[in-house]
Amino acid sequence: MAWTYIQNMDEYDKEVQKDSSTSNRYTFNRYLYFKPTQYDSWAKGQNYNGVPYTAELVGNANIPSGGTHLTGSLSAFYVSDVVSIKNLSEEDHGDACSYAVVTVEYENKPKSQSGGGSGESGSSSAQDAPNKPPWQRAVEDFTVTNQEISIPLTEAYEYGENDIVPVATTAGQVLYGFTASLWIQRLTWTFNTKSGDYSLPAPLINDSSVTLFGKVTIPASEGLLLPPGYKRLYYTDQKNGYENEPYDQWTFEIIHNSMGFDIPVLNAGTKAIIDGNLVDICTWYVYDPNGQDPVKEFGTFAEMMEAKMDVDEYNKNITDETQKKVWHGDYVQSPVPITEQGEIDTAAIDDPMSTYRRYYAQYEEGTWSLGGV
Repeated sequence: MAWTYIQNMDEYDKEVQKDSSTSNRYTFNRYLYFKPTQYDSWAKGQNYNGVPYTAELVGNANIPSGGTHLTGSLSAFYVSDVVSIKNLSEEDHGDACSYAVVTVEYENKPKSQSGGGSGESGSSSAQDAPNKPPWQRAVEDFTVTNQEISIPLTEAYEYGENDIVPVATTAGQVLYGFTASLWIQRLTWTFNTKSGDYSLPAPLINDSSVTLFGKVTIPASEGLLLPPGYKRLYYTDQKNGYENEPYDQWTFEIIHNSMGFDIPVLNAGTKAIIDGNLVDICTWYVYDPNGQDPVKEFGTFAEMMEAKMDVDEYNKNITDETQKKVWHGDYVQSPVPITEQGEIDTAAIDDPMSTYRRYYAQYEEGTWSLGGV
């Protein structure tokens, strides 16, 4: 059975504990809550007894690995240990009975080690390999987490079809204002080094396929590298000759979106290029009591008024009011499909599903510079 991490239930100790055996070492706990998939509609007093033991959560990707730093004002603290994983009873947490809580301990520096040890490091946990400074260690915290986000729903696969089309009614009227859920991946890791500059002024989309740590491949245009976080840290290991040795720590995060990052926009508007000029689009039709159903026309204001004058001229010679033509016209109020050249797309007016689409990207594409992969 799977467990779902409920991020908005995260809790932190309100008290930071001081370690009496290590100078300037402090710790506190963070509590992560997980919901079992077999227990969807929980309520107080309705505990589900068939939930398997929480040992299934051991190694869950949402539980941070040793050495993973917090962010913002708590960035000096990193994971020391996963203390416990426990099923909650109604007595433990009446509003979340049968959930699981994972207790994670954070520290700002490792405990002093008996027999000398490596002393104090600005970023490494007590489980690090002995006699190896941080910049010589392999990445230990590469993490992949899944996240659901909401996106505007302008295009989608029609049921049973293989092509993406505009979201529209069966009558061909394009629909706006809908949203849909989308699952993305967040890939994070920390890289310690003595050299190299991985700074990035803005998020960057990958222009070629990238494989991370031999495990996860991100096809071209599907990944967004966020500007890496940076710290200048110092390492002390007097036994091996290090005294406040400076090194760099880079924190990487990539968002993987299998849909890519191009934003499709239906090319429709209330202005068009007619006879080389950008003008407001007008629409009109003429009702002829002796003719066929009226046809809606689109064009310039001058063309619309010319059609009105033709009707007025025709009606001058008609004495029976019921036999006169009726003209209706105005500037368009709803967007009209526009061609790639900016002209009125008369074909798409009859078939809105064929409306030309433009694609925009919020971020630049380029070659990633990554550390530790």
